[in-house]
Amino acid sequence: MWWGWAWGSNGRRKGVRGWPVTFVGGFENLVYKLRDEHGERILRLTHQSDRTRELVEAELDWIEDLANRGICVARPLVGRSGQLIESLHAQNGDLYHATAFTFAPGIRVEASDPELWNPTFFERWGEVLGRMHAASVEFKVPQGRPRRYAWNEDPMLNFEAYIPAGEGDVIEGCRGIVEAISGLSRSAETFGLIHADLHQGNFFVDQGGMTIFDFDDCLYHWFVCDLATVLYSVCWWNVEGDGPRQNAFAETFGKALLRGYRRHWEISPEWLEHIPLFLSLRDATIYAALHKRLDFTQLKAPQKRALDERRARLLGGGTPISIDFARL
Repeated sequence: MWWGWAWGSNGRRKGVRGWPVTFVGGFENLVYKLRDEHGERILRLTHQSDRTRELVEAELDWIEDLANRGICVARPLVGRSGQLIESLHAQNGDLYHATAFTFAPGIRVEASDPELWNPTFFERWGEVLGRMHAASVEFKVPQGRPRRYAWNEDPMLNFEAYIPAGEGDVIEGCRGIVEAISGLSRSAETFGLIHADLHQGNFFVDQGGMTIFDFDDCLYHWFVCDLATVLYSVCWWNVEGDGPRQNAFAETFGKALLRGYRRHWEISPEWLEHIPLFLSLRDATIYAALHKRLDFTQLKAPQKRALDERRARLLGGGTPISIDFARL
């Protein structure tokens, strides 16, 4: 029982029992690293407008289930009230849901480190995804507990709320992507609860093991979407902007990822052929998220480039990766 916080008007920490606190950052949430008498912890503040308390509860239920099935995740910690979530009001009245997690051991993997950034590691990455999807099939929402939303309930699909009305053609393109995905079949083997953001910034590696964190985006979706999201992220962060080199890397990475994945869960070539559709969905939701979060009066060059590239693809029907996905 170790939380003791005071909050400023924007949810940022003002003081905490004399323990060292570091603001880690945050795009969707405010994230802090705290060191107390028990060691390092992570504290996350989620604004009520982004996630309700019930959605956070459902997220934590799944994390606990994964941990109980032997998947290495940053587990939630009990607060001073005896609960996993404490709802706090900032000085301006804004409501935040505070959750604390164990601090993941190890380091973030960087593409510049050949000791880790290689096909052997990519296979391990795929193994983790395969194990998570196998566990998702077995997961049952505890009786009387809330559940996470389905993919078509994702707030970021409300494109009109974030993308300017003057970009109606972009919004139309986004809507076309959602409509195409809506026509896909579902089964217990292809659809379930997924992480939805398992890029290299959301796990640490220590002595060969991976600890997964940041389940804030988890939702019910097609499993292939998780694979597409990983591919999208590694190419965006590491080789975006160089088409041939990006495609070559995507093929190498994807084959290794799928080798590991298939050790724990199977996916058919027919489903892999849908990856471009989910890459386009990622373009659409990121484009909306950038409009939601960025200050357009102070855009930096990389931010403008990210917007321009996604706008062009959404208008032209292109995808960021062009390879034969069915052969991965």
